[in-house]
Amino acid sequence: MLAIPMLDGSSPSSRTPFAIGPFLFMPVLHYRAEFADAVRLAIREVRPDAIAVEWPDTLESYLRAAVSRLPRHSVILYQTADGQTVYWPVEPADPIVEAARSALEHNIHLRAIDSDIDYTERHTESFPDSYALFRLGYDNYCSAALTDRTTHQAADGDELRELGMAFRLQQLRSQYQRILVVCGLDHFLPITSLLDQHIPTPLARPSRAGIQMFHTHPDSLVEVMAEFPFLSAVYETRRRRLPAAADSAPCIRRKTIADHIFAVIDGNNHKDEWCQTAVNWTARRCHRTSTPDDENGADLLSEPTDETAAAAMAMNRQLVQWSALRFAIQKFEAETGEEIKHWQRRVLAKFSRNSAIIEGRLLPDLYQLVSAARGAVDDTFAYHLLELAKYYPWQTEAAELPTLAIHGEEMWLGTRRIRLRRRIPGRARRVIKLKGRPQERFPGEWLSAIDNDYLCSYPPEDLIIEDYSLYLRKKGHSVLTEEQSRSEPFQNSLLDGIDIRETVRHWPERQIYVRQKGRIKGSVGSVVVIFDPDPHDQRYPFRMTWLGEHYQESDMAFYATPPNEHLVGPGIFRCEYGGFMMSYPPLRLADVWGDPAYNTARDKTERLLMAAIDYSEDRIIAYIANQPPRYEMKTFAARRAKHVLYIPQGQLSPISLKRIRQFHVLAGHNKREIAKDYIF
Repeated sequence: MLAIPMLDGSSPSSRTPFAIGPFLFMPVLHYRAEFADAVRLAIREVRPDAIAVEWPDTLESYLRAAVSRLPRHSVILYQTADGQTVYWPVEPADPIVEAARSALEHNIHLRAIDSDIDYTERHTESFPDSYALFRLGYDNYCSAALTDRTTHQAADGDELRELGMAFRLQQLRSQYQRILVVCGLDHFLPITSLLDQHIPTPLARPSRAGIQMFHTHPDSLVEVMAEFPFLSAVYETRRRRLPAAADSAPCIRRKTIADHIFAVIDGNNHKDEWCQTAVNWTARRCHRTSTPDDENGADLLSEPTDETAAAAMAMNRQLVQWSALRFAIQKFEAETGEEIKHWQRRVLAKFSRNSAIIEGRLLPDLYQLVSAARGAVDDTFAYHLLELAKYYPWQTEAAELPTLAIHGEEMWLGTRRIRLRRRIPGRARRVIKLKGRPQERFPGEWLSAIDNDYLCSYPPEDLIIEDYSLYLRKKGHSVLTEEQSRSEPFQNSLLDGIDIRETVRHWPERQIYVRQKGRIKGSVGSVVVIFDPDPHDQRYPFRMTWLGEHYQESDMAFYATPPNEHLVGPGIFRCEYGGFMMSYPPLRLADVWGDPAYNTARDKTERLLMAAIDYSEDRIIAYIANQPPRYEMKTFAARRAKHVLYIPQGQLSPISLKRIRQFHVLAGHNKREIAKDYIF
């Protein structure tokens, strides 16, 4: 779904450390889950006598204490001589932390070998995206990444640190036969070049005062964790014990907006259950080398039946991101009753892919995913994706340590913020609390208030859809005008003006192009909008023909969801259009659904289009849908000297389409006076 090319074959399992004498070096990228997974699996295979990690020796006791608290996230901090605060986050998906954690679990000697010095500058590592390790294997990734590191400029203080680490490794060499060394990729070559040299005892700080360790506040995790919490939760779940196998992820039942509002009122939204289901499902499948292709989530590779074999597979970051998007889509559709279209998924994939490429990454990060979700769909969908990405079930506010709320910019470089405005739930709460939305005093009260046998519309919504119909007529005219327009080199007349685009395109020819606008005979009359063709006539069985009540309204025929499914007030129903037709002037439309003249139509969409052709007083009929009409419909129009103009739905604003798709039906004109208290 993220449009990253997938490679054929099995995921490389090679993670052999680089052997140099008694040392088994595993150079890593800090705070990257792929390297943490490689370290965990390598320790299981090589069973070293000791593990040395790139961690200040003065903080070794704090590292042990923080690791013993995992999976709860901790932060170690202290003040430097110049008053700057240094933060050391301890999280599960970090290879250094994983090495220390595995050492304590398997009773392997652990030693922190880094020197404690104050940094005078901060820098970032310029290595390929860690996702390449999943595709290439650990050996191939490290070999390729270290090829050109001989000319790398070390940061200030790195030489002293590397001398200190090499010196401590020389001390360990005489004590153990197999020593696993986990250090940064930047330090691997300098350290190995110093192992056979005589190194005098380095000057280093023997101890540091003022060290503190805090329990991180749950709300701060999404900002301070290098790997976003959902990915870390998947990593931790796979590390501890895989959940029970399942054939597919359980799909969340589609819910309407009204259903969700009442669920929010009752406080029964099951957020944790939804998030934990996503974590468990992903944990069992994140070892796959391919992502599901179909909407039902069918996987391309069979799942290992043995739990140990499944846990030993490398973790697939791409599938973790795809899974988060999948569950966010389910949550969004269940809450709003709206469907995320295929073109929106395609836009999301391209946007996130291009954002990743710009920053030199193979896969987008969390910020890019959320930004793409907001741009491709809306803020509500981005909110659900972010809520799932923030999920980390082991972190609570209360702990045996003081709890620290901290912002990301205090710890990391290049942090970014995004503001989301969630549409439905927040608005529902405000209306309910501030305006005191009336409720039924007893079940069935609103149904008993229906005292009329006819239905009418809600006038404020009539204004909205009439304005949009006028916009579609103008857009149809502009589309035809654009199709009939032409550009040509300037000769003796400017025609309708200079065509800037063609002039710039042919600028090397030093030729000015002018444009002649098309001349359209007739204008757009009737408008047909198809949201869902509903070929099986299951979701939109309600059909109706409405006549305009005055000269400013159009006649209308539509099919929609049944009114009795969503009762929002006494005689007030909420519906959703599947499709509609509008024709002006009013008071001319007969019963479209019962007219035998349209019995040759194959479905509801063609019946609406045939009626629009018949009743249009202008030559052009605008037809908005995801699929163009059949050729027979164009022939039907041509026989009546009409023309059907097809406008793909993707050319229109999805926000505007959402705005007009939902409407309300009132059981009589007397309900219009009270409708404003129930419609929001």
